[in-house]
Amino acid sequence: MMFATMKNEVKFLDVEQAAAFLNVSPKYVYTLTQQRKIPFYKPFGKKLMFKLEDLQAVIDASLVESITPIADLKQQVRDNRLKSKK
Repeated sequence: MMFATMKNEVKFLDVEQAAAFLNVSPKYVYTLTQQRKIPFYKPFGKKLMFKLEDLQAVIDASLVESITPIADLKQQVRDNRLKSKK
């Protein structure tokens, strides 16, 4: 019997795929799970699995705001370009 795929299908990743998504080594993924820094699933007590949206949420939650607003930085770049042309 075939299962119909749903548009809101939950995407699970294995350790290697999670490491590639996070741009870290698989060993570091194991470290993060041991330290409980990333959410994971362990169905049947075996293979580690990760929800793609959980990993994305971890990344989104780790945003570090810049001290200078982007609009100010853009203006500084424009000002520096004008100064260098003179």
